[in-house]
Amino acid sequence: MNRWPNMRRLALILATLVLAASTGNVRADESVLVFAAASTRDAMEDAIGAFANPRVKGVYAASSALARQILDGAPAALFLSANTAWMDEVDKAGLLTKRADFLRNRLVLI
Repeated sequence: MNRWPNMRRLALILATLVLAASTGNVRADESVLVFAAASTRDAMEDAIGAFANPRVKGVYAASSALARQILDGAPAALFLSANTAWMDEVDKAGLLTKRADFLRNRLVLI
């Protein structure tokens, strides 16, 4: 049973975003790096797997660590941050082509 019922939709969104973000910026022999908050790892790995392109690689860590890497020149094609303040920092540095809110995290206590 697929634990992510909207995986095809997420994979399509991922594919669209990666292609839009990497158009003209990535050589044919380079990986397309998706920097994503660690909390999105499971969903993103499933989406990247469904996308089925071996060039697309996920890089997972805290949003702050990923933002610092991007600010230091890391070649991220897509940045999924769980922290708007860090996304603001990357945006202020002029490193975003486009910004959109399309995923949300939530904490569930059981």
